[in-house]
Amino acid sequence: MKIDTQLSGLSGAADHARRLEEAGVDGAFTFEGPHDVFTPLVLAAGATTSLELTTNVAIAFPRNPVQLAHQAYDLQLLSGGRFTLGLGSQIRAQVEKRYGASFDRPIARMRELVGALRAVFTTWETGERLDFRGEFTSHTLMPPMFNPGPNPFGPPPIAIGGLGPQMVRLAAEVADGLLVMPFNTGRHFRERTLPAVEEGLARGGRSSCAAVATTRSWRRRAPQGGGSSPSTRPPRPTVRCWRWRDGRACSPSSIRCPRRDVGRRCRA
Repeated sequence: MKIDTQLSGLSGAADHARRLEEAGVDGAFTFEGPHDVFTPLVLAAGATTSLELTTNVAIAFPRNPVQLAHQAYDLQLLSGGRFTLGLGSQIRAQVEKRYGASFDRPIARMRELVGALRAVFTTWETGERLDFRGEFTSHTLMPPMFNPGPNPFGPPPIAIGGLGPQMVRLAAEVADGLLVMPFNTGRHFRERTLPAVEEGLARGGRSSCAAVATTRSWRRRAPQGGGSSPSTRPPRPTVRCWRWRDGRACSPSSIRCPRRDVGRRCRA
């Protein structure tokens, strides 16, 4: 049996999330297409207690960092600490012509956005004065009326979607996880993605686990002696865990990677 882990609509999002949880799936994600990328996850958060929830991805550049921080913080609270904010750059034509936003220097923009989000989260968690001054946005005011205060589950992890080596390096350097573009091949992943991740981890002086989106379907083997055969359709994008040790790529784990492992030191 094949189970789609994408929450693609609104009316059935809560029911689909419950079915995924009952089937033993670890997590579900949303794609920013015909519906808002956050709303189905809000519905899923209220319908489940264990399902990890991820935006895969929220288009980053049309959004203001403070607005994005509020959405992510609230989803982390609603889900009881099960939310991961997945960000993506999209392509120039989509950002400029569909969203009417700026796309120039996407690597610098994404780096700054992650820094702005972390600055806002820090202010909310610790109460220290907000003083983020970037090239694209600056944030220096956070009155108590607009400060939600510390999140009991901590700020949500931030993952970046990437295909090219520059964005992949950036994700490994500054984010908590990497969401690999499904338009990929095994050869590209081995020869381009993994080396870029190692370079990014080295640049950031980091040694961590990276959550990598590689296939979107979860399959259950048919019982012996009967039942339908597993689907023969090609896999579509879910989150599995690739472990990293001291900036070096290891083999993939045999289980799906829980969100709580993102950003921690790898276990042997």
